[in-house]
Amino acid sequence: MNMNKKNIIGTVIAFLLVSLALVPVVADEMVDVWMQVYQDASNDSQRNLVIIKIQELRNKDFAPMLLEALADLHVRGLETGTSTEQFDKLTLAKRLIQELGNLQAADAGRQIFTFYRDGKDPDLKSIAAIALGKIRAMDYAGQLARDLADINLIPNLIDPKPQEKVAVGIIQAMESMRADIGFEPVFLASVAWYSQLSGIKKLSAVAVEKMITNYGDSLGQIIGKNPQISVKIRAIEAVQRSTLPNEQKNSIGRTALRVALDAAVGRPENQAEINRLKVISMGLLMSSADKNASTAELFIELVRRDDGSDRTLDDTLKSLTGLGINGSESAVTFLNNQLLDYNERQKAGKNTDRDVRLIRELLASIKRIKSPSSQAVLFRTKFVEQYDTSVLRDVNDALKVYGN
Repeated sequence: MNMNKKNIIGTVIAFLLVSLALVPVVADEMVDVWMQVYQDASNDSQRNLVIIKIQELRNKDFAPMLLEALADLHVRGLETGTSTEQFDKLTLAKRLIQELGNLQAADAGRQIFTFYRDGKDPDLKSIAAIALGKIRAMDYAGQLARDLADINLIPNLIDPKPQEKVAVGIIQAMESMRADIGFEPVFLASVAWYSQLSGIKKLSAVAVEKMITNYGDSLGQIIGKNPQISVKIRAIEAVQRSTLPNEQKNSIGRTALRVALDAAVGRPENQAEINRLKVISMGLLMSSADKNASTAELFIELVRRDDGSDRTLDDTLKSLTGLGINGSESAVTFLNNQLLDYNERQKAGKNTDRDVRLIRELLASIKRIKSPSSQAVLFRTKFVEQYDTSVLRDVNDALKVYGN
């Protein structure tokens, strides 16, 4: 085609772009007209102008034509021709894929994924991933999730921005797809290497909040299996903020507390992180008033780990409070036995000021539970004359809940 003919077609297309916007046309006729205009375009620069107009119309009837245009573009290749021609083809590919996604063209999945897989431009890959999410092309969720997991691991030290662009697209795709396999890599993106400027950590955190209702148990698996305590902390924090049912929160909270207790053995170097995981887990279980006996056993274990030092005092106090909130039979039995043990120690003059703090917290928990089995224990405690007035006052307050 000589230059004069190309110029004529370009002029005609430019005229149509203006005139069709001004003349009222029936919707079906509009689709036919623009499809013909696109077919008559002599180069990708002109095709881009037509696609811009088609994007404005947002008509699903264009989907077959857009898919055909994308297939043609794939055959012609994005990396052939002059730099200008390559730029025009890349721009056209982005627009076609974006519009197919916007139109939720379900049949476009395979073709879009081809551009995602083979594309070298990170913006194109990102747009393709987003489009796959919009059309819920679930056949490709696994590959997208694996790619995000790989990107999460380590940045390209020379220039990480291309990775960040692709990650943004995949995160949005996973949020749209709500695929099981996508939850963990999206969550891990919120704690990965990405810069604050990229916005990825915030984007993934928001996606997690939206996905967590369906995949909250995945956070429990992350807490149980991921080797990094910092990741476990972020996971339990996400559970804490979520709207998951209390039963599910408590189950995950027990997992996290168990992990913290196991990790604390031997006073490891990351003790501060482990303590944070422990404190958040305990707080979650107490705030939701978990009554499960398994939770009581975890609190009991913490009390038994008390070594008489300031280092373990706070854990023991919180655990005694937790047992009072829990109120299960296991909790009641343990609290009663602990009080009887303290009574014997008090008679022998062995209780310290620190012990008195623990006794008073223990009494507050017994009072909270109001178990009939505790009444006799309280009566016996009332007549341990060696206790100071503060403890005996707490004993009498606890007895009042029984009408005494």
